[in-house]
Amino acid sequence: MNILVTGAKGNLGNAVVKTFLEKNSKVFACISPRDQSLEIKDSNLSVFPLDLNDTGACLTFTKFIVEKHLKIDVAVLTVGGFMTGNIEDVSIADFEKMIALNFYTAFNLVQPLLKQMKLQQTGGRIILIGSGPGRDIGKARGSVAYAFSKSLVFRLAELINAEGKENNIFAHVIVPTTIDTPQNRAAMPNADFSKWQTAESIANEIADLCF
Repeated sequence: MNILVTGAKGNLGNAVVKTFLEKNSKVFACISPRDQSLEIKDSNLSVFPLDLNDTGACLTFTKFIVEKHLKIDVAVLTVGGFMTGNIEDVSIADFEKMIALNFYTAFNLVQPLLKQMKLQQTGGRIILIGSGPGRDIGKARGSVAYAFSKSLVFRLAELINAEGKENNIFAHVIVPTTIDTPQNRAAMPNADFSKWQTAESIANEIADLCF
């Protein structure tokens, strides 16, 4: 299978890349233009710097992959970010930052990917990363802009499924609990790490949806 992964230098994205490579998939890993390379080396891995907020660049990238490799079976879009702030404190700029990071970075690839997958006899899978506050507004206190932006991810998945089901195209939203990363351990040193999910376990869940 041909797999596209965004946020490949992040903890989850990196685990997803490794998991699909272990399953002998061909992986197209997107990293930030600020990054120079990916530490993983594999003959089935191709790495591309890509600005996911650049609509034109995302379209050009998708066309390039299809022209060279004919199809994209799965897209795992892991890029995102978090911000605190309640209703009284949040600003329009906060909303714009979170929507750009958590929604546009997905939508700018979903748009050309959906068009391409409709042309493929096998359809395709699009995996998005949600969050508890984005799914349940009751959990959004203290992270309003973040929760709002993540709620758009769920709506996007619903639209993909409504539009793509006749072409065997399906979107799935993964909702992790706290992910066990060095950054989260540093931020919450007194937490019970045993209750957290590993990036590898989430990557395996994603792979299970695709095989």
